[in-house]
Amino acid sequence: MKKRPRCFVVMPMSDVDGVATKSEWNQIYTRLFAPAIRAAGFDAVQSKATRGNLVGGIIEDLWAADAVLADLTGQKSNVFYELGVRHALRGKSIIVARRAKDIPSDLSGYARHIYSPDTKRGQAAFRRCVGGLLQHILEFPDRPDNPVEDFLRDSLRIHSALRLGDLTTPQRSACLNQIAHCEKRFRKSGKGEYRSRAERPNTSITL
Repeated sequence: MKKRPRCFVVMPMSDVDGVATKSEWNQIYTRLFAPAIRAAGFDAVQSKATRGNLVGGIIEDLWAADAVLADLTGQKSNVFYELGVRHALRGKSIIVARRAKDIPSDLSGYARHIYSPDTKRGQAAFRRCVGGLLQHILEFPDRPDNPVEDFLRDSLRIHSALRLGDLTTPQRSACLNQIAHCEKRFRKSGKGEYRSRAERPNTSITL
């Protein structure tokens, strides 16, 4: 049986004044987020407090997940931190919020959705949107969807263009091969093929 992809949910876990209580957030996850994710063919995953290095466990979940759904409502510091970690590790993240003002302008150009869990119409719209975005992630896994990915890809292209003109023919050929290999590994890392630091090959380029 084929293993289902996983979507890790990052969201407020405490009261957000004027929006929802801790108990209501639990209901939003159970009755809206998790069913919408499962309907799209993913398993829904949420962090759970355990003994040991809690942050380390969350980072492992952020790395291993095939997609991340981040609710920025209330602009909670832990949510922003976890979303930033995900952006640094991999792409394939979806941003949602109950209020447009909670989504920073830096992220306005990326996949996002303002949702309303209080009405059936709002719930249906959320399910359609998240389902469509998760399916898009499966169909186009290499498409950059955050500022870090955009920077890394643009930086690699610029670096290549600036340096190749100063190289001899053998050096240029070797450099191109290494860059292509690096890009291939970068794409693979986005598909979760390297699950730990020990499994990830060295991506340095030697000229």
